[in-house]
Amino acid sequence: MKKFLFLLSLICISIIAHSDDNVSAEYTYHATEHDSPADAKRIALERARTKALENRYGRTIIDEHDTDIINDNGKTSTHFISTSNSEVKGEWVKDTREPEYEIFFEDNMLVVTARVWGKAREITSNAIDLKVTILRNGTDFRHESLEFNDGDQLFVGIKTPVNGYIAIYYIDKETEDAFCLLPYSSDSDGQVAIAANHEYVFFSPDMCASPQERAIVDEILLPAGNEKKIDEIVVIFSNHSFFKALDNEYISKEHQLPRGLKTKEFNEWLNRCRSKDKDMITIRKHISIAKK
Repeated sequence: MKKFLFLLSLICISIIAHSDDNVSAEYTYHATEHDSPADAKRIALERARTKALENRYGRTIIDEHDTDIINDNGKTSTHFISTSNSEVKGEWVKDTREPEYEIFFEDNMLVVTARVWGKAREITSNAIDLKVTILRNGTDFRHESLEFNDGDQLFVGIKTPVNGYIAIYYIDKETEDAFCLLPYSSDSDGQVAIAANHEYVFFSPDMCASPQERAIVDEILLPAGNEKKIDEIVVIFSNHSFFKALDNEYISKEHQLPRGLKTKEFNEWLNRCRSKDKDMITIRKHISIAKK
């Protein structure tokens, strides 16, 4: 068993079409008093991408209906409740240009404008209902969090309604490295199969089903840099077999790092996989890491 300590310089689920479209958009976010500059940039970026997708593909309206039966002093009345939610009918595939930011203050409040350019795909069918939960310092689902502190331990909970294969990568935004967290570093198979309707928690030897698996589990610790850092967890799933990207061993004099590759190479590999496998889906979770 290895324990990794990252040396950092510190979500939509969909089934995809085969063609990619060029999209772009701009979004201005007025930060709250609780937002750090990193938080404000992340929110502006996410909303700019969502705006680009909405402009190109629109939204799907999802109607939900419920019946509320009330008993009041022996008298029964029935109320029909109808609500509507909407989801963007596309997903972001990759950036074609680096996002641009304009940061300024207005009435003593931080304002961030993000401009994005990228490739996107239309959602053409229902998605596999894959559940991904990011956990901090505990394997119970009450430990769900996207906010980490220096030295916190990362776990990822997974549950799928169908049998399939999964990979998990950690994207360092500043160094532009994509670290392969799953398959584990000592796993020579290059792929990880998971069963339907089973709750998995990865990166915990205590949650393993067999002694053989427990022996190869990598534990993940996340240290912060000089200031709050926003990075990304990418979960890839398909009900068809696939293998992880070709990667390299990362050498550090102070810490042991997972194998990885540059983010550009990772995105190219992922795009090739998705172009061949229409059932492959990705879930991206942004996490923050701060000094204690």
